[in-house]
Amino acid sequence: MAGESNLETGTMSSLQKGESGEGSGEKLHKREQWGRAFDFLLACIGFSVGLGNVWRFPYLCYKNGGGAFLIPYFLCVIFGGIPLFYLEVAVGQFMNRGGLQCWNLVPIFQGIGLASCIIVFFLNCYYNVILTWAFYYFFSSFTSELPWTGCDHDWNSDACAENFTGDANATKNLIDPVTEYWENKVLGISDGIDKMGTIKWDLALCLLLAWIVVYACICKGIRSSGKLGEMQRLTGRRFSRVSSSLRSWATWPRYRTARFRTSQSQFVGVEGVVTTIVDQYPRLLRKGYRKEIFIGFICIIMFFVGLSMVANGGMYVFQLFDYYSGSRIILLVAFFELIAISYIYGIKRFCDNIKMMLGDIWIVRTLPYMIICWTVLSPIFCMSIFVMSAINYSELDYQRPGSKGTYIYPDWAVGIGWALAATSAVWIPIVAIYKWVKNGATLEALKLLCRPYGLEAHQMRPQDFGERTLADLERERGVGDGAVVNYTVGDGKHGAVNVAFNGDSGKAPPPEGIFTKF
Repeated sequence: MAGESNLETGTMSSLQKGESGEGSGEKLHKREQWGRAFDFLLACIGFSVGLGNVWRFPYLCYKNGGGAFLIPYFLCVIFGGIPLFYLEVAVGQFMNRGGLQCWNLVPIFQGIGLASCIIVFFLNCYYNVILTWAFYYFFSSFTSELPWTGCDHDWNSDACAENFTGDANATKNLIDPVTEYWENKVLGISDGIDKMGTIKWDLALCLLLAWIVVYACICKGIRSSGKLGEMQRLTGRRFSRVSSSLRSWATWPRYRTARFRTSQSQFVGVEGVVTTIVDQYPRLLRKGYRKEIFIGFICIIMFFVGLSMVANGGMYVFQLFDYYSGSRIILLVAFFELIAISYIYGIKRFCDNIKMMLGDIWIVRTLPYMIICWTVLSPIFCMSIFVMSAINYSELDYQRPGSKGTYIYPDWAVGIGWALAATSAVWIPIVAIYKWVKNGATLEALKLLCRPYGLEAHQMRPQDFGERTLADLERERGVGDGAVVNYTVGDGKHGAVNVAFNGDSGKAPPPEGIFTKF
């Protein structure tokens, strides 16, 4: 059956098969799919255990009690991280759409998709700065003596000391050479965010390289990004022959970037933003080389945002992004995700959808535990942590080494931080109100906005056919997709199925024999 698809054999829409939309003179490229389930697994691992996590986890573990930190950490993973990851992957796989259109499951909460896209955009901007630092240290290590050893370099101050012996009061203002190299040479850090200084050209070049790596990884889509032997597939040659031609600048970047495992987390994040927008405008962006150009445009925007983090005051900007845009606000968005799926779309219907997709495999047997988490434990977890973090909130500061003390951010900078946080979450109520008012601001419109919109036949259970949806209301009002493309299933007695999110969905009519035009 069409509904019993899995990661390897999902049912594809006419758009995914490469058919052109009605009235289109140019063939639309099919929507990229993972080549193997293993590639998808590696991408998920890369995104979950990326360079940002390697950088952040030891710091948080040290700051919060060492080994004792692992107890609350694993509790958070069991009751929050894994269930939410499972839910988001299942929603995306079932809808086979980007972060915005997948929330057609619960149209009134489509702002969740927009909020998530904005959060990931901010994360991409500052996570690649971490990769920039890694590149900087990598290139700096090509010396006979590592530059962060010793106190006899131009960037060292009088407070630099290799050995901290003697009275504690006498050594408290001393700074080790590793820290001085980091602050004075790598960052060239200023005294505050109000003294941004100039962009450090060496860091800027490393940032540019980092974005070139990311672009090379994703410009041809997710299918090729998972292939660490893509060069052999592209050229049709054995690897021994491919390697001899790597002096060509045309082939070298694609080969080398496939070997950067640290870029996995980054290109998955960028792909998430790109897919959300491309799925919204496929007729515009899935023709010719438009998607590749668009990906380059997105990378350039993120590169210019990141330039603010490689100036003399860039570390203060980096901390601002990390503290406000990528932390507690995610818990609030996750809470709304759980409520939307568990209590509005319906937890039983969602579990049926998962069984339709996966069939009888081992992961389906985890659903009883997931149901408990999605309906009770995870919402309580997300909201409790969010409330506690709000109660215990302290404004951002930055610890400087030695006698430089703690830098306190000015009020205007804190205001910018809260604006970054609000920029994402504010779209959840805004989109909900907009869609309700757009559809008449009636009680019926509110009810229909809480039902799935535009599901295809293989995404519906037998009892779902005939369910009144927002498409029916649009058709009656003579607006939206309901008035343009509607199809019924089988003999036309089972109700209408709207097969498009909007007029730019790019979908051609389904094959004869499966649908009958309404």
